[in-house]
Amino acid sequence: MNQIIFGLKREYWEYRKLLIVMPLIVTGLFFLMTMAATWTQNFSDLELLGDKKGAQLEITTEQEKGDSSSVIDNKKSPLVSSNAADSVSEERLWFSGVYLAAAWLSAMFYALSSLFNDRRDNSILYWKTMPVSEVQTVIVKFLFAVLGFSIVAIGISWVSAVVLMSYAHLVLPAEYLANDTTGMSFSTLVVWPVIAVLVSLLWCAPVFSVLLYVSARVKKMPFLTLLVSVVVVRVIERIVFSSDYVFDFLVAHSPFGLISDFSEMNTVGEFLHTFLVDSFPSLVLGLLISAVLIWRTAWHRDNNFEI
Repeated sequence: MNQIIFGLKREYWEYRKLLIVMPLIVTGLFFLMTMAATWTQNFSDLELLGDKKGAQLEITTEQEKGDSSSVIDNKKSPLVSSNAADSVSEERLWFSGVYLAAAWLSAMFYALSSLFNDRRDNSILYWKTMPVSEVQTVIVKFLFAVLGFSIVAIGISWVSAVVLMSYAHLVLPAEYLANDTTGMSFSTLVVWPVIAVLVSLLWCAPVFSVLLYVSARVKKMPFLTLLVSVVVVRVIERIVFSSDYVFDFLVAHSPFGLISDFSEMNTVGEFLHTFLVDSFPSLVLGLLISAVLIWRTAWHRDNNFEI
C-alpha cells in the first residue's frame, strides 16, 4: 500500500499542472458566464415572470375543477415547468457533467502520454531502480487516470458551486433565485458525480487500458497511432464482418459514452442497474480485456522499453 501511495504522489508531482489546470479553466468559464449573465440580465422581466406564474396557477385551478380541455392545454403550455426528473438530468449535464468531461479528457491525454514520456526522456531507467514492479506502476497510472483527475475535478466543482451560489445570492433578486434556474442541488453536485466516478472505475477500464498499452508500445506519435488504429479496426470490421461490435464496444466504454448515459438517467438506482446489472456481460468482458492489457503493458515495459 505504501508503494501505491508513493506511486500516486509521483504521478501528482509530475502531472499536477494537467491535473489542476483543466478544472480551473472550466471554473473560470463558469464564472465568466455567470458574471456576464448578471451584467446583461434585465430584472424588470421578473414582473412578466410573475404573470406567468399566475397563469400557471390558474390552469392548475381549472384542472382541479375537472376541465379536460385545460388539462390538454396545460400539457402543451410553455408556462408549465418540465418534469422534475428531466430538469435534474439537464442540470446534472450542465454543471457536474462539464467538470467530469474535462477531467476525463485530461485523464485520457495523461494515459496516452505518461508511459511514452517515461521512455522518451529515459526516466524509466531511474524508476526501474525503485523497489516497485512494473505491474504496480501500470496499476498506479491506471488508478490515477480514472480516479485522480475525477476526484480533483469534483472537489473543485464543489468549491466553485459554493462560490457561484454565494455570488448569485449577492447580486440576484430573491424572486429570480426562487425559480431554481441555477441547477445546483445536493444530488447534482455531490451524489451523481461520485456515483459516476465509481462506476467509471469499472466501466471505462478497457478504454484506459488500451490507452496505457498504446503509450507503452508506440515509438512515435501515440495520438496519431491510436487514431489510425481505431480507423483501421473500424474499416476492417465494417468491410470483412459487416459489423461495428468492436468500435461500438469502445465507444460505449469510453468516458464520454458513460457521461452521455449518465445525463439521461433519472435516479441513482436506474444508473447503477443499467451499468452493473443490465450490462453485466459487457462489464465483465471489459474488465477481462483490461486485466490482459495491463499485464501486457507491464510485460512490455519489463522486456522491451527502449525508444
